[in-house]
Parts: sequence; C-alpha cells; structure tokens
Amino acid sequence: MTKNWLYQLILGLVLICHSSYRGVVELFRDLFDTAISIGTVHNRLEAAAVQATEINQGQDLSGIKVSLHDEIYQADKPVLVGVDAASTCCYLLKGVEHRDEDTWGWHLLDVMAQGFAPTIRLPMAVVVCEPVRKWCYQISLAIATYFTSSSSLSRWPMVSLVRPKEPQPDESS
Repeated sequence: MTKNWLYQLILGLVLICHSSYRGVVELFRDLFDTAISIGTVHNRLEAAAVQATEINQGQDLSGIKVSLHDEIYQADKPVLVGVDAASTCCYLLKGVEHRDEDTWGWHLLDVMAQGFAPTIRLPMAVVVCEPVRKWCYQISLAIATYFTSSSSLSRWPMVSLVRPKEPQPDESS
C-alpha cells in the first residue's frame, strides 16, 4: 500500500461510494490500521478538484450544438450548470454568489474561450415550463424522453428542436 494508492482510495470512497469524510476515516482506522484526519480527507479532495479544474479547462467545447442551462443549489448557494444535450457532458458546474444574467454571462464567456459556441442555448426549465419555452428564442419544442434500459447508464431527457413554421398566406382569399 503506497501513499498514492491510499489517496486514490479516498477519492473512490467519496466520489464513487458516496462515503462521508468520517466514513473514510473509520475505514482507514478499522481496515488499514491507519489514522487519518477529516482534514486530510478534505485536503485530498480539494487537491483533486484543483487538478480536475485544470483538466476541464483544457477541454475543447466546440462540438456542443445544443446546450442546456440550469441552476441547482448546494448548501443554499446557487450552482450554475451547463450540459451538452447530445452527450450529457457537464461543461459548466460553478458555485456562485448570485445567479443573475451578469453572472451567467461571465461564466459563459469563460467557456467560450474553450470553443463553446452552441447553435441553440436553452434553460433546462424549457423542458417543463411553457412560459419559459415561449421566452427562449421563439423556438417551439417537441420533447421526447429516452432511457436506455439495456445498459446501466441512463440518459438525460433528449430535446428535439423544431423551428416554428412560417405562416402561409391564405390562398382562398
């Protein structure tokens, strides 16, 4: 057992097994007869988050054609979320103080530096909220939900976008 292996185990326990920090400390104590502190668990996760941020900022986002945006909350603080509708890749996950349009604008400019230039940007609320649908670029939506039952990976609801038909002049007049 190396130190690096133990650090990887910390990440796996928290990120894959959804273990609490105290659960990690107990497992190390009971199974490996190794004392670690809650602070060590926290510091290893913070270091991994910094490394993941560096990797994520190097990703090419030019392939995203339809993006979905939403806001979630972590400990009563807003988190901005951006997801590629086709791949379900989460390209934006940012904890912020405010969730106004200026804040969204700054963070969308950040991902544009990575090639982010989708054809269509939609709030995820469009899928369930008719007033928001009308607000969003005057696009009518046809919504279909697909779940892959043959694999363990379930997919997000797929959104099919259809441009509104142009009104046709009445030929009978």
